[in-house]
Amino acid sequence: MVKLYGEPLIYITVYFVIVGKTALFRHWLFQTYANDLGIFVQALSTTAKGEGLLYETPDSHVATSYLGIHFSPILITLVPFALVFPPAEMLLLLQTIMLSIPAYFIYAETLERTGYKLAARVLTIVYLANPALHGINLYDFHMHSTLLPLAYLFVKYARKLDLKKSIIVFFSMLTVTEHSIMLGIGYSLYILLKSLERRKLLLKELIIAVASTLLAVVIAFSTITFFGKPPIHPQNRVVIFDKLGKTWSEVLSNLFSPKLIEAVIDRFSFKVYYWLSQLFLLFLLSTGLKVVIISRSKKFELALPNLLFIIKECVVFFLPWLAVTLLTSYIPFITLGWHLNAIALGPIAALMPPLSRNIKSRRRAYAVLLLMIAYSAIGSPLSPIPYVFKLRERAPFIGAAYDFNPWFSDIKMEQEIARDIRRAISMIPPTASVLASQNIFPHIATRANVYVNLPPNPPDYIIFDERFFTWWSLETQHWVYQQIVSNSTYVQVYRASVVVLLKRI
Repeated sequence: MVKLYGEPLIYITVYFVIVGKTALFRHWLFQTYANDLGIFVQALSTTAKGEGLLYETPDSHVATSYLGIHFSPILITLVPFALVFPPAEMLLLLQTIMLSIPAYFIYAETLERTGYKLAARVLTIVYLANPALHGINLYDFHMHSTLLPLAYLFVKYARKLDLKKSIIVFFSMLTVTEHSIMLGIGYSLYILLKSLERRKLLLKELIIAVASTLLAVVIAFSTITFFGKPPIHPQNRVVIFDKLGKTWSEVLSNLFSPKLIEAVIDRFSFKVYYWLSQLFLLFLLSTGLKVVIISRSKKFELALPNLLFIIKECVVFFLPWLAVTLLTSYIPFITLGWHLNAIALGPIAALMPPLSRNIKSRRRAYAVLLLMIAYSAIGSPLSPIPYVFKLRERAPFIGAAYDFNPWFSDIKMEQEIARDIRRAISMIPPTASVLASQNIFPHIATRANVYVNLPPNPPDYIIFDERFFTWWSLETQHWVYQQIVSNSTYVQVYRASVVVLLKRI
């Protein structure tokens, strides 16, 4: 019989209220974006109305269905909820719930392992206080939030070499995002490591793990290709590995050239800070490595993080993702204010209960808790410190999650701007086509004919927030500017504070 615990639900509720309310405030104050909250709002709304399977316009230069961009069929299960609840708010709150679920797992597993309630309590709070978690939660909405609890279970079962449960959870993760394939590769590497440890090849486990990963690649990539374009093709343009090349063929050929070193060195400090931040949780908990320093008169014993244990029991699962971050200088991959933290955070969270054995005293428990709270105060997008001391302009505290904090802004001014934007939106007929700026798009994306890039035909209305004008593509900026200057095709029908509404004549 599964034992239920009430205490972690209290911590989860506190997290849900604080972070969920912050996420909603950001949205209500027009500080969420077409990429990517607006994409999901439009994809769900158009599917619910029968206007196309996960149809969305921000990615229309590649595909008109989200399935042509990313493999995420589980998104379809949210369509009924979009019929009942406001899609944007529903997604933001759902994401907050999904990200907090591992906190319950951590509490339950730690208590079952140690019987020490204080350790379970501390690890639960430490997980929820993690700036990397807040970075995922406050960068609008992404399906990677659903990946986190599944990745926790995946690593838990994989470490036990429970093949059946591992594979079931792996394919469940695959329905969330094709990025799960990297964890599948990591699973195969983990089995190889275990084979070396035992000096016996775990052939059955290895074959099934590799075959499952290959099958996942075929399923995900063929689906993306069917709805859009091949995700990896020799001539496809690549923007994330700029030091290695502009196409996949160039990138692959330069992996065996001096450009590889150039790619790793580029923004190397960002990469170091990013991974130190991601692994900070485990550094706090893993003190299995004892170092004795002997001076002339005294002997000092230091407990340092057991890096070998962390690598072989956790890092190996997201080693492919770590390799990607080392080869790129693309900011969303190497800073904390984005959703991709989830790829590593699931395995990291799964290793917390096994490391709870190192918390054997109240003193140790409170030391871990205080260090994590201090780190969270310095680096969380919920904290005032990154804003007051401008830390959000320095690695690793960079990203969309750090763009705006409603609690430390001129809230009165932001509310006035939001009222002006809503007034402008109310002047647009419900069937009119609209070109909108990044921050307005999510609020009107429940219709199919709303765009954030230049549409194929001139839209009936153009609405934009002047603060986000430069967030448009250069092509879109130039076109809108021409309409404003010429005043022959569009006429300004509303302007207040930072919002401008143009109507086609």
